[in-house]
Amino acid sequence: MNYISNRAILWGMLGFFCIGHAGQDNPFYDENGPFYEANVRHDRSDYRGAMDAYRALLDKEERCEMIDKGVTLEQLADAHLNYGQACWACGDFETGFAELNKYMGKTGNRPQLKNALVEQDVKNIERDKPTILVRATDGFGDTFTVLKFLKQLKAKGVRVVVIVQGPLQKLLSRSRECADVVITGRDPEPEEFDFDVHLIALGHFVSKHGLSGVKTADDIPRDVGYIHPQKQKVQFWAKLIASNGKRPLGICPDSSTNPVPGGRVLNRNVGYNNMAKLSAVKYACLYNLLSGMGRKPITQCEYDQLPPEEQKKQVNDVVTDEQMKAIYNFDPDTFDKDEPFGDTAAFMQAIKMHNGYIVSSDTSVPNLAGGVGADTCLLLDYHADARWGEVVPGACAKPNRFFECVKEFRQEKEGEWGPVMDNVIKYIDDH
Repeated sequence: MNYISNRAILWGMLGFFCIGHAGQDNPFYDENGPFYEANVRHDRSDYRGAMDAYRALLDKEERCEMIDKGVTLEQLADAHLNYGQACWACGDFETGFAELNKYMGKTGNRPQLKNALVEQDVKNIERDKPTILVRATDGFGDTFTVLKFLKQLKAKGVRVVVIVQGPLQKLLSRSRECADVVITGRDPEPEEFDFDVHLIALGHFVSKHGLSGVKTADDIPRDVGYIHPQKQKVQFWAKLIASNGKRPLGICPDSSTNPVPGGRVLNRNVGYNNMAKLSAVKYACLYNLLSGMGRKPITQCEYDQLPPEEQKKQVNDVVTDEQMKAIYNFDPDTFDKDEPFGDTAAFMQAIKMHNGYIVSSDTSVPNLAGGVGADTCLLLDYHADARWGEVVPGACAKPNRFFECVKEFRQEKEGEWGPVMDNVIKYIDDH
């Protein structure tokens, strides 16, 4: 919520699985290429059709034939990624984790593992109690979500050292599951460890070695409260919320619009114009989680005074004068710039203590809220990320497969947020 941590939030908005596709410029998406039909199905959220198509294409004999015809290993890696996503969407987590592991092992922009955990036959994990190096190399949402598997490793006596993105180090260093947390690219890596694994592929190891048997969505541990903000910070924000005297709603309307396979742009941004409708919730105050970095709503009068180019950029930021009165924008100087996400997590915990909600677009924020254990309304566009499962148009308070405290609200028609916000308002008022 401070300037740094909101920049961190935006960095993390790439979220789960958004790992740098080149869109239509990538030969992988060429309409004359072998993966075109599967990619089209994936792009249209026909995940079952995509899953079957990728499975057939990645058959051993087909793979050899495609390589002979000039398909590169990186293109095959993208196919494993999309196949893994489609499997996740359809609830086949065992195959999904395995395919993601293949993807991570075939991309040149990931650190090469020195002793890849998932390739080992670790039969006596409880007896040997190895030290495992876990590398968090992707979006913040990935890190916040997949960290839940560490609890199972610790229960088996495994010592876990996590290498994370810099903005997360201080927050995650309070995790009871981690023996140590170091910053990727800055801190020296531990010299002594038994195995290392990419965080995104950790579920494959957990499933392979029977630590929890994660084969379907029903097997995913839905634990919350494994991310621990500082108690002093929680108390500070709880006192602020109490002094306001209203029900707290933490809002995050922004997300990334990065391209996905086929070049389609994700339309995950909700906009302040839609999010401000939450002012209709009884006795509510809307705390703008992005205000510390300068992301604030504007009134119609302010909008009219902007030059035309700025108006195009801020057309979805306009709220009414009455709605503006219900929105609390933070002073950036209030926050600890040395611990990005620390105040954000603490504020979420304080909201939880006051029967409030986090209401967020599909970004790293709901993943952090889930790890903290704060009740959250996750707003999904019609073609939401595959990790949330198959498309259920107009889903209202659908239980989230990763976090017990997160409920999903999805568009019934592409681009229409109005009915989604109506459902959220009714849900919060009823709870």
